[in-house]
Amino acid sequence: HTMKGVYKAYGTMRSIEKLLPPRQFSKCNRCYLVNLRSVTRIQGNTVFIGNEELEISRPRKQEFLAALHEYIISG
Repeated sequence: HTMKGVYKAYGTMRSIEKLLPPRQFSKCNRCYLVNLRSVTRIQGNTVFIGNEELEISRPRKQEFLAALHEYIISG
C-alpha cells in the first residue's frame, strides 16, 4: 500500500526487501515490510500506519523496534 495506490509484487520477501532502501523499511512480521516513515504509533504488538494495523510478531519485535528507533534518531 502506498499513497499512490496498492502494488503487488511477486517473488520472495527477501528479493523484494533487497530492492528497497535498507534503513527505511523493516519487517514487523514475515508477511509485511513496513516503510518506517509511515509509522504513526506502536501499541503493544501492533504497529499503526495511518488507519492500518499490523501485528508485530514476537520474534521480530526487538529488531523492528530497533530499526524504527534508528530511523527516527537518524532523522
